[in-house]
Amino acid sequence: IKPSKVYDGTDTRNNYDTRGWNVSNQVPIPLHDQKRIAEETAMRMTKTKEFNEKVLTNYKTPFERAKEHSENLKLTRTMEQDWKSTIKSEIDSQMPKASEEKKQAIVMKTMYEERFKHQEHEDQHELTFKPNLSKTLVSRRKRVYHHTGKWEKSKFEDCEVWSCCMSYDKDSEGCNVRIIDPDKYNI
Repeated sequence: IKPSKVYDGTDTRNNYDTRGWNVSNQVPIPLHDQKRIAEETAMRMTKTKEFNEKVLTNYKTPFERAKEHSENLKLTRTMEQDWKSTIKSEIDSQMPKASEEKKQAIVMKTMYEERFKHQEHEDQHELTFKPNLSKTLVSRRKRVYHHTGKWEKSKFEDCEVWSCCMSYDKDSEGCNVRIIDPDKYNI
């Protein structure tokens, strides 16, 4: 705690006004405000740029992803070319009199069947670049069971039951269902 002095006010005057002591005769100039706003804007823009660079390091645009996907397809086709030629030579030896279209169809069918057996199925959303809504649109609805009656001694039997559904178990789940949806718009 500071000792109380006579000139206590002069020590703390700058805490309340950052522009200095002679506040009464200072006139704000619009140029100063413009400079201050420009400095603050530049500072905010650099912070935003740093944040974006940090967050968006692994981001690929849809064009880049489509290009990457087409390059992968091109690579797989070139790698499968010799496999296709071996299958075609086998079919040529087995069916020498068959037409070229029929041979090509058999080659494509056998290649497709082999891929289908050995390869895990690609996610369709990766091929179409459409969002997978099953991941984002998760239902958070809950079912709440309750009894509308009360736990009392039955008039017809010599035991206690729920009056609504005649259940013998006091801790039973309930005969009525209420669905609670936290995402629903409540009026």
